[in-house]
Amino acid sequence: MPARSIPLVVVLSLALSVLAGAAEPTRIHGIDLVWHWTGADASGAHRADVAINPASVVKLATTLWALETLGPDHRFVTTVFVRGTIDEEAGILHGDLIVHGGGDPDFHVENAQLVAQRLSDLGIRRVHGTLYVNEGFWIGWERGSEGTLAEVDARAIKMARRLAKAWDPRTWSRQTLSAMRRYRESHPGVKFLRLPVGRIAGPDTGPAPDGPIVEHQSNPLKTILKRFNDYSNNDIERLGYHLGDPAAMERFYRERWADPQPDIRFATLSGLGSNRMSPSQITRLVGELRSTAESHGLGLADLLPALDCGRNTLRNYRGLLQEFPPGSLVGKTGTLVQTDGGVIALAGSVSTDHGDVDFFIGAPRNGARMNTARRAQTRWLLDRAKRWNVRGGACDATARYSHQDASASHTYRPAAAE
Repeated sequence: MPARSIPLVVVLSLALSVLAGAAEPTRIHGIDLVWHWTGADASGAHRADVAINPASVVKLATTLWALETLGPDHRFVTTVFVRGTIDEEAGILHGDLIVHGGGDPDFHVENAQLVAQRLSDLGIRRVHGTLYVNEGFWIGWERGSEGTLAEVDARAIKMARRLAKAWDPRTWSRQTLSAMRRYRESHPGVKFLRLPVGRIAGPDTGPAPDGPIVEHQSNPLKTILKRFNDYSNNDIERLGYHLGDPAAMERFYRERWADPQPDIRFATLSGLGSNRMSPSQITRLVGELRSTAESHGLGLADLLPALDCGRNTLRNYRGLLQEFPPGSLVGKTGTLVQTDGGVIALAGSVSTDHGDVDFFIGAPRNGARMNTARRAQTRWLLDRAKRWNVRGGACDATARYSHQDASASHTYRPAAAE
């Protein structure tokens, strides 16, 4: 039987399909990828308008929302009140110490010691009453909604207990001691103070206290956001105390983007749970975050991890560290191992000779193949970079701490005991 000939048009069509697939492969190292990129006078996409779970890349949305709502220089205030009298000679507060947290999401032992110093200046070195804290005070980390107690009073009591321990160096863990040694290096001559308290409790329900006597101001918001994003810390959810819940963030973007399609969905402000955004929406988010940052005299690297610039989550992309110059990529990683089958996500911006290229690349349902997915994303970026002519960017590797630009001051001196 004679062989059938294949029309030339079919051959050419097949050849072009193969070449197109080679230029923009959708499967690398056995990982199916989705992406969107734009910049350097070009763009590319694959399933860019299909909603996926972006994992911790959601923190980009929270970061922009916070900047737009509060401003980069906003500081969170924690105030301390007393109810009782102070025996300055003995260093005793005969009464209660009440801490009103103003939703500071980044308050730690170092900050508690700043407050203890100011209380000591006022003659308070021991509390014979009760230490109360309200629902807007947190100290240390909780791992976002995964570790946050739902019951308000129980959470407040937990935080009061932590604060009492922060004022007792004898109880500090090795990790806390290490952090406090770094704190001492930046505060020469500082002493680790002990401030014993009689009892602990949650929100205060007693008579109105005197004061406030001490006010603690946090780092500016831009520094706090940088710390949260560098380490992909899920306690960024605490910003909801001021901004609103996930439903409020959905409304913010639906109004900003005029009912975007596909519809966006946020389960948390951190990326935990089942969230939904499309690759093209995330790339748009990167561009808008840059614009807002620049309007305040900032760059993306002031808010997000920069490649090979200090310790941050981009260190998980070893291939990029080897091939890209420091500071050339600024972005946000995302990793979920089980939720929605897991996802490995990377969004950000690459500096090139022809301008910034904003991108998102995701590996949905690949939580069990985390390292392979990252290698696939790395290969995808390196292949694109051959066209982009990547260049290095500003690189600030300075470690940032919760106390570095924080302060505590006296606001009122109560009457001493007669």
